[in-house]
Amino acid sequence: MSIDFVRALKAPANIDGWLLKILIGGLLYLIPILCFVPMGYWTEYLINVMNGKDELPGGPSDNFSANFITGAKMFVGCVIIGIVLAVVMTVSIFVLAKLKIVGVLLTSALEFILTFLSIFLVMSFAIDKKILSMIDVARAMKIVKGNPETLNFILLMLLLIVIYLAVMGICIATVIASILVPFLSYAMGISMFNLVGQYMQYSPYVAELKAQNNQ
Repeated sequence: MSIDFVRALKAPANIDGWLLKILIGGLLYLIPILCFVPMGYWTEYLINVMNGKDELPGGPSDNFSANFITGAKMFVGCVIIGIVLAVVMTVSIFVLAKLKIVGVLLTSALEFILTFLSIFLVMSFAIDKKILSMIDVARAMKIVKGNPETLNFILLMLLLIVIYLAVMGICIATVIASILVPFLSYAMGISMFNLVGQYMQYSPYVAELKAQNNQ
């Protein structure tokens, strides 16, 4: 058994009335502040998948207030992470600029590492939905430690992002279809959080937490 990529791709349609619910989610995703609702919804879905339930938890507007609060917490955590990463990247670019091509490669590698560190921090947040969990690097690394699917997860996440960005690029190029981009972005969030949830199922640390909660 390993992470099922096709399952993640099909995730947005894995609910009755999925087209309407993606339409609602995409519209909410477009509106400042209300975009917290889809973020909270993705988190609840991640938790479902992590616990072995592949069903989407209703629609994005179901449990509106709960999803909004969860999404707002995640947003604050993302802002904190963003500030830290921006400082790290600015310093690294300044320091590595003198190395020319090697510096560019090292900066790109650092950006790649920091991007996935952010994803692992989202996993930490999903465990208890606390803002400070978004900066709990130690717990994020516990989720990664001993997980046999780490490399597979990284490769599949990159593939998923490339596929969605390619489709969005085609939509933007055709101009008329560019209206679909926010809805594709929302669907991409569902697929990405499905992959994250599947990955967390293989984490010995997450399994240990589940066992403790069941006692």
